[in-house]
Amino acid sequence: MRISQGICITFLSLCFIIPTSLQANPVIDVNPNMIEDDLSIGEVTEHVINISNNGDETLQFSLNHEIIIEPERDRYLRKERLNNGNGQIGPIRDNLGDVVAEHNIGRGIWSGLAWDGELMWGVDSERRHMIAFDPVEEQVIEDININNQHFGMVYDGEFFWVGTWDEIDGIAMIQRIDQRGNVNLTLDVQGWIIFGVAFDGENLWYISVERNRELITLRQITTDGQILRTIDCSNIFEFDPHSIIGYDPVSIEWVADHNDGHIWALEWSGSLMQLDVSGDAPQIVQQIQINTGKGIGHDGENIWYASSRGTWFVLDDGIREIRWISYDPIRGEVEPNSEDSIFLTLDATELIEGEYWADLHVISNDPVNSDIVTIVSMIVECNEVIDQGKLPVQIDLSPAYPNPFNSITRFSYTLPEISLVSIKVYDINGGLIETLVKGDQKPGRYETFWSGSKVPAGAYIIRMETDDVKLSRKVMLVK
Repeated sequence: MRISQGICITFLSLCFIIPTSLQANPVIDVNPNMIEDDLSIGEVTEHVINISNNGDETLQFSLNHEIIIEPERDRYLRKERLNNGNGQIGPIRDNLGDVVAEHNIGRGIWSGLAWDGELMWGVDSERRHMIAFDPVEEQVIEDININNQHFGMVYDGEFFWVGTWDEIDGIAMIQRIDQRGNVNLTLDVQGWIIFGVAFDGENLWYISVERNRELITLRQITTDGQILRTIDCSNIFEFDPHSIIGYDPVSIEWVADHNDGHIWALEWSGSLMQLDVSGDAPQIVQQIQINTGKGIGHDGENIWYASSRGTWFVLDDGIREIRWISYDPIRGEVEPNSEDSIFLTLDATELIEGEYWADLHVISNDPVNSDIVTIVSMIVECNEVIDQGKLPVQIDLSPAYPNPFNSITRFSYTLPEISLVSIKVYDINGGLIETLVKGDQKPGRYETFWSGSKVPAGAYIIRMETDDVKLSRKVMLVK
């Protein structure tokens, strides 16, 4: 005899089977289940995904994605990554802890690192100065004396934020300083000794040990000092009763692209971990042991940390920074018989030609459909102008305009027949900077551009190759 699945409720020694279909549950519906788009390089489009709850209980959901197809690319191949000693680009991405580069900066207690988009800044709490390091030129270009002893450092797009404390009164403070080291704002904050400071694009985060030395706390505050969240991290970091301050110092960094866990934390003893701080208690997403380190930063692709011997290491963070697909919000709740909208953005800025495909997972508490997938497919092409009556008679690469240029230069090229085309940008020494075009293209005239915003001023070569022809144009970037 077959018994339907359900719940048995006993009343006066009788058992009643209540089918689970009658229980109150959220019922999710996601629409659409596929998004397809064709974009030209540089184009950005937005799509709406509706999440409905047709059930009787509140629906809770979160989003993540998995890249299925993506053309090989690395938009900003820095000088230190072009050769690993055997003539090949390396290391392979996405292995947490792989050493990408080492920079000998000089001894100091580099307690904070901060990336400003082009330079990695560092603050030395021992000698009380801050520097700016250019990873392309591999040299320190700024060295500025500062008055206070700072711990932690972050850049908000205009100013730096650093942690410090009043040595006489023992008051924890966060200060805002400009690129010359001048303090223009001081916030008195809770806690005792601040180890690290981070910025999430809107608010500040800092980690400090409490005055009783038994707690280590992560706080989110506004830029005028209002407390938004307080998170006890004693379950993550081990208390040391023999330490004067109770805990090993911890540096932190916030990485917006890392949706699984935005906070990276580095214990000075060498434990590097990614933390999910979306809940009441922090959770470790991934963790490795490195050499002893102090300040930590992130340049948009890799983690930087400063060793006690004065070497700044660049490490693979184990995560692909996928920027062509993004969505907001990444989690939420939907009441019964209601719906919410997810705004998904496809961004072809500075991508190369090809097919991009991702599975967007909607994870929910629907007991029947807990993981629903929306397929996201994008085809990226060059801006194409074809007059079928006047097809080009030869392969040609036009001069770039403007040239010299300050940020973006544009150029066109023509193909008389279907061709396998490669267009790449090289520095004057022959080092590959960026791949702009790669793939088969139909006959016609094409227009594209190159942005030099991430490289230093100087001369560069735009080189076009087909099966039969190699053409080059020299451009001059000025800043």
